[in-house]
Amino acid sequence: MGMLNDINKIAQTLVGQQQREKTRSAPNINHPLAKKTSWGNNRKGGKYKDNFRLVIDSDLNQLKTDKVLGRLVLGGIFFTVGGFFIYAAIIDTGVNMDWPALIVGGLVASMGGIAILAFFQNWGSVTFDKTKGEWWFGTYSKENDTLSTTKEIGAVQVLNEWVVSSKVIDSHDGNSKRVDDSHSSFELNLVFNDGKRQTIQDSRYLNLVESNADEIGTYLDVPVWK
Repeated sequence: MGMLNDINKIAQTLVGQQQREKTRSAPNINHPLAKKTSWGNNRKGGKYKDNFRLVIDSDLNQLKTDKVLGRLVLGGIFFTVGGFFIYAAIIDTGVNMDWPALIVGGLVASMGGIAILAFFQNWGSVTFDKTKGEWWFGTYSKENDTLSTTKEIGAVQVLNEWVVSSKVIDSHDGNSKRVDDSHSSFELNLVFNDGKRQTIQDSRYLNLVESNADEIGTYLDVPVWK
């Protein structure tokens, strides 16, 4: 009986997804580019968790990824590891390593934390620059393969996808069990003038994705389809 219920749930999910795909395939948007581009998901599966927010850098007049929190967390992990190594070298904690190795390891980890905070500002980021008329992933460089012109961007597109998935959780009795983790995933695409697309975000959080789409639309003065 339980298996039959699971099969029914999967069938209902697939029907719902097909209905959403059908709705997306014929959007009521009066724009020539909307008829030229695809309305299916550009990056299927909802496997990515790009939970970043785009913000204006007023000094550079750029719209770019705000990953300060991510860098703080990662840098904090390195600092914590470094601090533990140094602490273990000073106080006997039972760590089976010579104190010089602990000191060196602690210093290296701490320096890694500093480097992440100071130098990895553009790691995994996307930047739009109206002054240069360009946009890119990562660090700006003429050798950057992702470097493109902003005038090629004709619109911004937000799509949803129902992702059928499950995950394993620990129960109160100490046994693990698999539970349903199906969810909506929201995709943010740049639509180019030739109809091709580039996904720059895939997240569970609709408000976040729509906010970023609005930021890009306002900054580049292009329509936002959502």
